[in-house]
Amino acid sequence: MPRGFDRERTNIHKLQYHFIWCPKYRKSVLEGEVRDCLEELIEEKANELGLEILKLAIRPDHVHLFITGDPTLAPNKI
Repeated sequence: MPRGFDRERTNIHKLQYHFIWCPKYRKSVLEGEVRDCLEELIEEKANELGLEILKLAIRPDHVHLFITGDPTLAPNKI
């Protein structure tokens, strides 16, 4: 089995998602306490769903989230 792939009982997979989103009109609102709270919420939800955060970059006007997940979860549920 190639390195980096996850093996389960019936499948082998390496599923990674790159999500990007921004506030309305790309206003710079993701700073200070808002940024810290958002980071905590994302990490908490990732732990709840059993996802691994590979990279999280929160900029003042947008967010990049690169994660690896389970193929049973649809992207809209993540």
